[in-house]
Amino acid sequence: MPVSAPMVTTHRGKVTDLAFSNWSPDVLITSSEDTTINAVQLSAGEDGLLAKAYGAADTLFSLEGHDKKVSFIQCNPTSDNILASSSWDKTVKVSQRHLGDYWIFKVLFFFYI
Repeated sequence: MPVSAPMVTTHRGKVTDLAFSNWSPDVLITSSEDTTINAVQLSAGEDGLLAKAYGAADTLFSLEGHDKKVSFIQCNPTSDNILASSSWDKTVKVSQRHLGDYWIFKVLFFFYI
């Protein structure tokens, strides 16, 4: 990777997991020690590398439902609007995209582990 390659820096803490969206393969979803889940829509330049750097202003959505660092995220492989996350707050949360607004999620349910 070139030293000057653009980076994705949408979190205040360390990134703990990442996943590409099943419903839009150019959307990168990341979780972090800062308790959030963020997504950005990536675009490639002519050389096939990231066309630009991505910061907090570039997020498509940011989920803030966990009280401690988010450990894992997973997109549902058969449904295009379900995202599961687990956290050090001992919860697993399953979020669903609101109908009518593509990038707003609501928590369907959560349980303590």
